[in-house]
Amino acid sequence: MSTELTVPDGNGSGMAEMNGPQMEKLFEACQKLDRATEILLELKRDKEMVMELGQDLMPMANGIIHLTSDRLQEFEKDGTLEFVKEGVKVLRRVSSAFKPEDVRALGDNIVHILMTVRNLTQPEVLSLADRATTALKDKTAPAPVGTLGLLRAMRDPEVKKGTGVLLELLRSLGRDEKTD
Repeated sequence: MSTELTVPDGNGSGMAEMNGPQMEKLFEACQKLDRATEILLELKRDKEMVMELGQDLMPMANGIIHLTSDRLQEFEKDGTLEFVKEGVKVLRRVSSAFKPEDVRALGDNIVHILMTVRNLTQPEVLSLADRATTALKDKTAPAPVGTLGLLRAMRDPEVKKGTGVLLELLRSLGRDEKTD
């Protein structure tokens, strides 16, 4: 904006002549208006850029929303959401039952724990555990067995095999860990 201003010449046009301080105020006001205009133009450009960005992103956002909605419906149909919900409940119970130190200790031993679980889930171990729990669950109380009854039972091949399993278990339990 030009800093030159024409001052009324007092020829009777009805406008009062401006003095120096008034001219300075008018000049400052014009400068402020120029700056405000520049800011408004920048805001308008920014708004246009945001609008263009929104137009570019809207199809992607709609696609993501549609895909997410479809996936959530699949998860609901196949029970995954219910499973996750119940899993969160389990995690809440675990987190309330254990202290952070317990979780750290679990983390320190997780490999050993998983190896043990892997060993426990071998078919032969699961079969043995199933047979043992079935025998323990049986409601009939076994008859008391004395020394002669034990010797008679040792003639049964299944009892001999079971005794061998128990002896191996006891041997393994008695073995020193450092020699493993």
